[in-house]
Amino acid sequence: MCVQRIFIFVVGLMCLFVQAKDKDELHFNFSAKGDRYISPKSYPDQLDQYLNIQSQITVQKEYKYIFYNTDIRMLISLDESEQYFVSVPYANVGYKLEDIQTLSFLNSIHASIGRSKNHWSWMDSYWELGLWNPRNVFDYFNPEELGIVGSVVTAKGDQWSLTSLIGGVFIPNEQSAMGKNKAGAFKSKSRWATPPASNLSILDKKLNSYYWVQEPYLTNVLFQGSYLFNAFLGDKKDKWISFSYAHKPLNQNFYRVKSGIKIDESSKSFLDSAIYHHSFKHRLVNVESGLKWNRWTVELGLMDEDLDPIDLPDNWMVPNVPDNVFFTSASVSADFSPVSWNRNVVRVAYLRSWIEENDNSSLIGGNIDNLVSLMRFKLREGIAIDWDTRFSWEGINKVHSFLRYWYAIDQKGGWLQWKLSYLFHSQLQLLFELIVIGSIEDEKKGFFTWYGNNDRLSLKVQYGF
Repeated sequence: MCVQRIFIFVVGLMCLFVQAKDKDELHFNFSAKGDRYISPKSYPDQLDQYLNIQSQITVQKEYKYIFYNTDIRMLISLDESEQYFVSVPYANVGYKLEDIQTLSFLNSIHASIGRSKNHWSWMDSYWELGLWNPRNVFDYFNPEELGIVGSVVTAKGDQWSLTSLIGGVFIPNEQSAMGKNKAGAFKSKSRWATPPASNLSILDKKLNSYYWVQEPYLTNVLFQGSYLFNAFLGDKKDKWISFSYAHKPLNQNFYRVKSGIKIDESSKSFLDSAIYHHSFKHRLVNVESGLKWNRWTVELGLMDEDLDPIDLPDNWMVPNVPDNVFFTSASVSADFSPVSWNRNVVRVAYLRSWIEENDNSSLIGGNIDNLVSLMRFKLREGIAIDWDTRFSWEGINKVHSFLRYWYAIDQKGGWLQWKLSYLFHSQLQLLFELIVIGSIEDEKKGFFTWYGNNDRLSLKVQYGF
């Protein structure tokens, strides 16, 4: 309760000092959200109802040559899960040159340092792969992209742009926290956290498993170099082609495990595991193109991921991360907006991946479908249908409906997500969300093994200025 009181006090101070005179430079949102899960629990510690409060402050300030951007978010639960986090998706300061006259082919140059959220791949953003930008996956069905720490330089012309990011500090994904009790077992009341197994079977002998988290080595987690590059040619309103390259740590925070079978005083065997935080590095190559005419838009994409070699002693174990994954995707969207509607867009998309499994014998786990879905992305092959509609009257967007259905072909299951929001006035908004997850087969696979019981109804009230 002490943390909750501090949070509410801080939010109250923000409300006192934040001014709403210049909306182009500063925004403040405060919301209360309740989730009601309508399917059985996957773990005994999980809850059926969750309640949390959230706040967000965004600041965007531009002078003649200097600019800075900041986004700060906070969340704290008011239920038994007792989870909270503070997140800074981006915070950077930079220098800009606009309307350059000395070079005819160059219009502007922007240089910044800090945590910047750049757009590297529409495939990654749309399919929620989380390969380029790290994400906040506190709510796995509504991931929020985060920025990457480093120095960014962007040069733009009339029909092209070049962006380069170089960093020496890397912040991985943010996710639901798991607590560890005195017995060495992990516990979490979040529906989106999956604790490791509390007991294992080795040679037909059942062993209790105990975990001891070691202090993370900063060189293995945070002090990791990153390099990202993007070249864009064309116009988003006509036709375009984009190329992106990255060599950086994976956004997921993985663990190295050193295990050993021990015998206690009562002659009972158990598996004692020391867990060390660790990050792997990978290389990403992404080529995308698009064409827009009238109401139609077509987008195509190819992406390749290669994992850097893993060199660990034989008695160490690491998660089963594929050596190589190749993606291809295609998307067709149509804008059917009549004159009275602000937006009415339908999109159909397809994703296919080819995974080269890691043959390292020291890896944890053998089912690549389950592990990929849990740690990386929701599906390997699938189709998606979206319907995005906005109704407006009196010049204000009043109602926003977003309906999405994804079907995982290889896992023979899908999920429906519907978001509906209503704007009472310029500052108060009501949001509703429904998620239904279903698998055709009785034996669940991949994503459905871990999150198949997470059907829910959500209601959120948001106040912003």
